[in-house]
Amino acid sequence: LKMKKKSNNKTNKRMTKVELASYSFKNAETGEDKNFGDYSVGPVLVSTLVQRCSRTKKNAEELERLAQKYGDKGLTVIGVFSDHRKVEDSKGAEYYRKKMKVTFPLYGHTTMYEESNRHPFFVELATAQPPPRANKNRISQFTKFLINKEGKVVARYNDVVDDAHIEAVLEGKDIPEAPKKKRAPPKKKAAPKKKAAPKKKAAP
Repeated sequence: LKMKKKSNNKTNKRMTKVELASYSFKNAETGEDKNFGDYSVGPVLVSTLVQRCSRTKKNAEELERLAQKYGDKGLTVIGVFSDHRKVEDSKGAEYYRKKMKVTFPLYGHTTMYEESNRHPFFVELATAQPPPRANKNRISQFTKFLINKEGKVVARYNDVVDDAHIEAVLEGKDIPEAPKKKRAPPKKKAAPKKKAAPKKKAAP
């Protein structure tokens, strides 16, 4: 891994800008360094990856769906292997190409899981879009960050990506905010049941 300089689904209005050209990562298949500045011409969806877990297939299919649907419109989907479950880069790439059938770029293992030794690129992403529970700012398997073409980190996802967000950034618009949940009105207390009148005893 080469670095040129220092350093739940959620959106954050701060939208800190990330200089993609400041970071280079090793291609998981060739081992060659790739400067992420080459991707700054349009929106980028960066996803962490692990080789095998219960969510691998679902997330690989979701990422490939987005790459196929929006790739020709300007979106770049990037997968970066997490140090959470480390295997050789080439084996991880082979697994995703042959078993998961993905076509998007794959990059080698990077420290990102724990905050104490996180790579500066992922420090920037996680700081720009912290999770709902700020005291638990872990980047786990398949955490995704959406970066618009101005380099601003506009959203973070722990599961499925909202297509409306992708379409908004492709059009250069702000991503739509999730509608606020209306509080249900308090339940009315049921009226206490009236006690039945005691039965009269039959006359002897």
